[in-house]
Amino acid sequence: MGDAYRMFSIFPRKLSGITGIVTSAFMHGDFKHLISNSAPLFILCFMLVLTYTKITYKVMLGVLLISGLGTWLIGREAYHLGASGVVYGLAFFFIFMGIFRKDPVSIVTALATLMLNGGLLYGLLPLDGKISWEGHLMGALSGIIMAFVYRKFEKIDKVVAEEDDGKIDFMPYKYIK
Repeated sequence: MGDAYRMFSIFPRKLSGITGIVTSAFMHGDFKHLISNSAPLFILCFMLVLTYTKITYKVMLGVLLISGLGTWLIGREAYHLGASGVVYGLAFFFIFMGIFRKDPVSIVTALATLMLNGGLLYGLLPLDGKISWEGHLMGALSGIIMAFVYRKFEKIDKVVAEEDDGKIDFMPYKYIK
């Protein structure tokens, strides 16, 4: 592992590893690691933008920071890197938004998340010393926290307004505080 990996990865409870709280999600051990995180991350980000547009950036930042800080606090003494904590955070955000909100869109996205990421629970177990189960666990916890924080954002289903030019503007989800 090169100096860049050490500098930008999380190394738990060491001041030198604190930078990784923000940067480790952008570092990957090899191409296979990058690809295995990229597909689910792309799909979950796409779903987030479509279903929770107004809070997308807040959820992403919260998941990144909470999962990184949690890994820094509880992780074993090793370098932790990769976007899987963010993947777990987004997946659990969708699942728990479905549980907390009980509205049709939240339930459908929760079910879609479970179907697309069937092995989520397996990654939370310390079965492989090369995989940061601590990052996965803290990612899952960060998603649950973000879902709890944003559970009361009210959603107006199907806001339809006719514009002056006769075209119909359809905005399916508008968030209000």
